[in-house]
Amino acid sequence: MIKIILSILLYSFCCYSFANDFCSDLSKKAEKEQAYIDHSMNIFKVVSKTRLYFNSAPIEQCKINNLFLVNGDVVSGYTTLNGYLFASYFKKNGDSVDGWLKLSDLKNTGYTSGPSSDEQTVFDIIPDIIKKNKLTTAPEECINISGDDTDNKYYKFAISKKILEKCKDVQFTPFSILVKKGNQEVYTNQGDEIDKFHPIE
Repeated sequence: MIKIILSILLYSFCCYSFANDFCSDLSKKAEKEQAYIDHSMNIFKVVSKTRLYFNSAPIEQCKINNLFLVNGDVVSGYTTLNGYLFASYFKKNGDSVDGWLKLSDLKNTGYTSGPSSDEQTVFDIIPDIIKKNKLTTAPEECINISGDDTDNKYYKFAISKKILEKCKDVQFTPFSILVKKGNQEVYTNQGDEIDKFHPIE
């Protein structure tokens, strides 16, 4: 009986390891083959009546079981491959979730999450602000910056880690940066609670 249980556990472990290697290899391949979408229409809404799961690679076998969206959720899309969209979902606390989603369960809204011209100017200096204030030790190629121009007083930027194979082992805690419109005073919640911001240079 013990031998049978051990055999089952060993088989399960082997299958799990194989699945992880398969999805990891496929993710690397996708980075080279993916096609970028039109940034002027990169906002998609979930139309699936059931849970829409994120995938670590553009194939159903690489589903992330505890990561899903529901009908009506909105994501920003970046690239496509094999009927899947690589997209980011931004939570209310500023954190983001990235992964591959089935395109057939999404509807293109025709809108964009791209920055306005004024926001673009601020957006361009965010990497320097992060570096100057040493807000993270993550390499620049692993940092994802998403801008929001909808607030009346501040430009809001969600800073998160890109889901790339080379960034897998990078330690990163998501945070936000606020830039005050008009005088460009800069604030961040890095190192503090989510809703507690302090000034930086």
